[in-house]
Amino acid sequence: MRLKSFQQSITVAWAAIALATFLGSADAVNVWKIGVNLPYTYPALGTAVSGVVNMMTMLAPSLNTLDPTGQNQFQLVPMAPDFTALTAAETVLSLAIDQNVVGLVGDFASSHTGPAALAGSRFRLWQCSGSSSAVTLSGKENYPYFFRTMADDPQQGAILANFVKFMGWTSASVLATSDAYGQSVASAFLATAPAAGIQILANQVIQSGQIDVTSALQNILAGGSQIIIISMMPQDGLFVLREAKRQGMIGPNWVWLGPEGWGIFPTIELNAGDMELANGLMYVMPLEASYNAGYNATVTQWASTYGANTPVPQYGFLFSDCMTAVARGILSLVNQYGAANVASRNYPADLTRFLTPFTGLTGSVRFNQATGDRYSYFSVFNFWNGVATAAYQVNPDLSVVASIPPKFYGGGSTVPRDRPMQASLVPDWSTSSGAALAAVNALLVLVIFAAAADIAVHREHETIKSLGFPFLLLISLGLMMILGSNILSLGVPSGATCSASLWVFVYGIELVMASCTVKAYRLWSIFENKALMQSSQMSSMSLVSAVGAIILVQTVILGVWSGIGPQVATLVSNRTYFYYTCQSSNAAIQSGLSGATLGYNILLLLALTVLAYKTRSVTSANHESIWLFYTSNNTLMAGVVVFMFSVFQFGDSMLAAFVVRQVMIIYATLFAFGALIVRVLASVHGNSRGAADAGSHHQETGSAKPFGNSTMIKSSGGGGSSTGARAAKSMKMEVTDASGAVTLARGLFAVKQLGGLMHTWHMHNVNLSVHDGTLQLIPINSDPEVGTAIRLQYAVFDKAPANKANCVDLKVGEKGWSIQFESAEEREKWLSVLSLVHGVGTKTVSHVPSKSYGASMASNLALRKS
Repeated sequence: MRLKSFQQSITVAWAAIALATFLGSADAVNVWKIGVNLPYTYPALGTAVSGVVNMMTMLAPSLNTLDPTGQNQFQLVPMAPDFTALTAAETVLSLAIDQNVVGLVGDFASSHTGPAALAGSRFRLWQCSGSSSAVTLSGKENYPYFFRTMADDPQQGAILANFVKFMGWTSASVLATSDAYGQSVASAFLATAPAAGIQILANQVIQSGQIDVTSALQNILAGGSQIIIISMMPQDGLFVLREAKRQGMIGPNWVWLGPEGWGIFPTIELNAGDMELANGLMYVMPLEASYNAGYNATVTQWASTYGANTPVPQYGFLFSDCMTAVARGILSLVNQYGAANVASRNYPADLTRFLTPFTGLTGSVRFNQATGDRYSYFSVFNFWNGVATAAYQVNPDLSVVASIPPKFYGGGSTVPRDRPMQASLVPDWSTSSGAALAAVNALLVLVIFAAAADIAVHREHETIKSLGFPFLLLISLGLMMILGSNILSLGVPSGATCSASLWVFVYGIELVMASCTVKAYRLWSIFENKALMQSSQMSSMSLVSAVGAIILVQTVILGVWSGIGPQVATLVSNRTYFYYTCQSSNAAIQSGLSGATLGYNILLLLALTVLAYKTRSVTSANHESIWLFYTSNNTLMAGVVVFMFSVFQFGDSMLAAFVVRQVMIIYATLFAFGALIVRVLASVHGNSRGAADAGSHHQETGSAKPFGNSTMIKSSGGGGSSTGARAAKSMKMEVTDASGAVTLARGLFAVKQLGGLMHTWHMHNVNLSVHDGTLQLIPINSDPEVGTAIRLQYAVFDKAPANKANCVDLKVGEKGWSIQFESAEEREKWLSVLSLVHGVGTKTVSHVPSKSYGASMASNLALRKS
């Protein structure tokens, strides 16, 4: 509140002094003071700004001719701040309070003009700049009294983009300072470049005054474009040009384009050799040379005043038109509200009441009265040996007219390429590598298709039926899809081919891996139980449904991926080569969903590997588990290589990396094809039958007689009973004594321990001793001493457990086992022998809900003596 009261007091006191001064001279001519706030004594700017002040001082008397009555005249009051925002604002306060100016011309740099305009707005000082172009100055909420004869940066950015397009260049790099001026021009160029068909290959920002610009230039060099937009004042750009020379970025193949600020480059402090750095540099500039009567007269007057050898200062005409615009605005207000009201600031204040169009030294001066920005024509100037020449003119409709041939670094007029000749690392169909890969992939697709057709023709063959006809077809289809994705990835990609290649490849992997995993799970769940293999409980259709469920999860992942981050073809380019990658535009989506896909497939592959390993010793005519295990391991190793060559960037070896990646995919596909398909067809056409049944491992001895997988050994003594004789007879066994009782039964059967989720079927030697009343279960794949002996007098058994074909379940205490026989007839033979054991007798069962067996058993046994 105190600050506000103080400011109000200052304003009231200043207005009272101004009004008293004006009323004291009511009968005299009104002299309106116009302040000049420009750093014309700052050494680093050389003569650039001092020349502007000299031109305005020379033309100031012409302002007194604007009022035909002669009652209003103007006086120029120059003051020179340092080249800082603080002194720019302080100088404005001094001009307003001490000099009683009503208008202001300045400042030079946009970053200083803003603070000066804020300070002057407290005193309703109308302010015009002929060089400040930052877009922020167009905002009237902060700068209500500011306008300019210089075009704003959005116009310059659009002019630069249009000029780049006119020259036939399709790429550019941007190097800008972080201040208001640098960012305004750069932002405007970046915004308009895409519509002009210009690709931005590098965009670097440095600090104003930064000397070490090595990193920024190296990034631009790596970007590949030889057209550089240098959006900064030349004081900062000088350090850039010096470093660019050291890095070989100044030469006949390079073009540097800047905004209008570069017009003062020859006037700043330069070392020996610095002037040559700007040879060939171009910059856009609002048209100053109108060549109308006023312009020509000013050029003549300048030469007579300061000498013919003194160049006309850059911005001199724009600032002179600024001075005229301020004077015209003051006269307009005087005519509308009277001199006393203007002196005391007692009038509505906005640009629509102040600005009037006129013909100035730079041509037609018209303003956007909402923003105070001028509508401008532009010239494109070309530096050569310290002299800037207008080589092109850009009209308001953005059409470009060439005035003279430009000179590029080295003196030639041949327009350089925007990029050097680049080597294509794209495996196009027309290249030898692309054609070879396409031919190999296509040939293998045809071979696999022929193999799938052969499988379909022989689908009733025992080998194909046992290995699952649907799975063999699904695996073949998956292998063809993997190779098809290789073909889709050839050539210059598009968003459609990128997405298609991804979906086809992932689905191909899923079809192969899911089919193999489900087959391995089926083998694991039944292990060596051949009877259960033939059970309808493990039908092929139910397993195909499991494959569909696995693929459905991957489909959801791919669907989300395509929905929120579809694949796009991205050009990766540097100075010497280019190639394309397929990825989502959002890096987080690409990383997250590609990681989810990779993780899901790794889990699937690990599941296949573990299941195949656990069942590697399964007795099978085709050794299916062994080949599934080989395939999973080979896929894992090949997948690591493919992953490495897909994720990491190999620079100019990207084409070689692409070829290696495809070769590894082809290799892994061929291995899987041979292990899972060709091996089967070889068996079909060679009528091979693999290894013998598990029962062939058993050797018959003595007088034993086989039945299925069983061997019944008859008694040589006279013990036994008539029941035993009947049992032996029913087994079609010869008897040599009166009783003919069976004393020992042996067999090789699948046995599964009950009561555990992870328990599965294993082949066991099952030995039943009638005299001892014991049953021995010895797994054939374990150490000889490992096994289980059951005292049958303590056992209960279920003769026909639910959902188990040809099985008998035994339980002793909390433990239980399920034995599966080759057939129902063989099971009955064993039951008849079990009935001979003392303490077991003949039992019947009824099923009640299980408590002791957990999830392993569908029922418990409630047994009673018959």
